[in-house]
Amino acid sequence: MEKETLELTEPSGVFVFTSIRDVVNQTLHNSIFENTIAENLSGISSGFKKLDHLTGGFHPAEFTLVGVRPSMGKTAFLLSLLFNIAVTGKTKTAVFSSERSSKKLVQRLIESETGMSLEKLRQAKLKDSDKEHLHALIGSIANAGILFDDSQDLSVYDVIERCRAMVNDQKVEIIMVDYLESFLKHVIEPDERKIMLDRVTEAMQQLAVELNVPVILFSKVEKTGTISTGKLHLTLEDVPAVIKETATSIILIDRPYVDQVSKDEKCKHGCAELIIAKHPGLKDTASISVRFLDSIDKFVDFE
Repeated sequence: MEKETLELTEPSGVFVFTSIRDVVNQTLHNSIFENTIAENLSGISSGFKKLDHLTGGFHPAEFTLVGVRPSMGKTAFLLSLLFNIAVTGKTKTAVFSSERSSKKLVQRLIESETGMSLEKLRQAKLKDSDKEHLHALIGSIANAGILFDDSQDLSVYDVIERCRAMVNDQKVEIIMVDYLESFLKHVIEPDERKIMLDRVTEAMQQLAVELNVPVILFSKVEKTGTISTGKLHLTLEDVPAVIKETATSIILIDRPYVDQVSKDEKCKHGCAELIIAKHPGLKDTASISVRFLDSIDKFVDFE
């Protein structure tokens, strides 16, 4: 392959979001460096086969809360989901991230998908075949329809306004917001936090209905109660009441093996759980085992 760098251009006029093409170019600094979509789904595929089988994917006008225990891979799951939806699934996606910059998110996305740090990608002396593979992979990320907004201290109403313009002008099909607690960080008094929590969750639900797109809100969920049998399991009871009432679906991400003193053989390979705590198509809670690859911070199917 003759080209040694990956440089892409983006037409001007993008609203307030940053195109992933721009972020890839900024992240790589001119350096060198396929999944199968589920069929017959009624919604947008998550890229996780068993999850899609139970839920039918993410549907228009539905508000989904994804709750993750602290330090259990919230950003890793967001990026795994983003790659599956936007890169593999070619679905135009908006990502709001006040916690991490768009450049940092793209860096992590590239590293998790290539299995190489940016430093190694910049310095690596690769065979032409490996170089072509990396160019193709990073090119697919750069060409994905992903728009980032990493603005700090946005109110929920700022997000709503930007989403309206972005869906109408940029034809975005799904929205991810990271994360719920960022809207509450300046509110200390308990009663005020509860009021703000009510406003945010209700606004996200109304936004999904108004724009007729799936809205996914990420949240840090603390486990309440005591450790039982060496494990900490998230349940619907750990989710605030207003979210349980407002969200169309609730998915909890847990890695219980982290809390086990004695790990079974399956968990030695990075067992994680996707707990569908609420979904209109399910009568009871369902749990799906997936694999968490610690070395690259990525969630994948076991198969």
